Amino acid sequence: MLAEASAVTTGVLEGAAVPEVATAYLRRALASGTDPATSVEIAQAGQLALSGRWRDFTAVQRLSAAPPRFVWDARVRLAPLLFVHVRDRYADGIASMRASVAGIIPVVNESGTAELNVGALQRYLAEAIWMPAALLPRSGVTWAAVDDRRAIATVKDSGIEAWLEFTFNANGEVSRVFTPSRPRAIDGRYKPTPWEVRLGNYADRGGTWMPLDSEVSWRIDGRWQPWWRARVSRVAALP
Repeated sequence: MLAEASAVTTGVLEGAAVPEVATAYLRRALASGTDPATSVEIAQAGQLALSGRWRDFTAVQRLSAAPPRFVWDARVRLAPLLFVHVRDRYADGIASMRASVAGIIPVVNESGTAELNVGALQRYLAEAIWMPAALLPRSGVTWAAVDDRRAIATVKDSGIEAWLEFTFNANGEVSRVFTPSRPRAIDGRYKPTPWEVRLGNYADRGGTWMPLDSEVSWRIDGRWQPWWRARVSRVAALP
């Protein structure tokens, strides 16, 4: 049921129609009493499924709200002393994906397709759990209840709209983010595919309650297949 959210301790939810379960989450995530960050830098380490094998990576991501933006710079280990450098970017409704071996030999160079743009905005919305101020109504996100444990968040940017279903656990934390349709690249084309992010190991980082562990999966041939997993090692607010 939708409820008129009272102010959280940061005073940023007043007057906004937000489902009770999402309001409880935002209260907890932003409980420090300080003005929540709307631009952060995140350091990650994890594994990426590439060519049928898990490959170790390290990454730094810069994430900003209102308007939505992110840049993800990663270094994926292929073999001893051999790395793929990856940069994913979204700004002003345009997404790009670049990858090169040893930073020299390009292997991926894509930008601005409708599917890539929508997929990037969906990704931004999911990754807002590391910067919960991006999920506030004042950052352009609208909420609608599904039931007492789930709510749909929607964001619009530069003529693009993306929505995701958020599932909340008994502790008032986001445990899963899901969409039945995210563009998945297959042989140079895109196919709408169910996609989810599983989240856990919550901790306080700079006054924000956030998940440190995440795993991303596609539903392919009737089963969930993980392809990305990582742990956040550092989060810092940016000016």
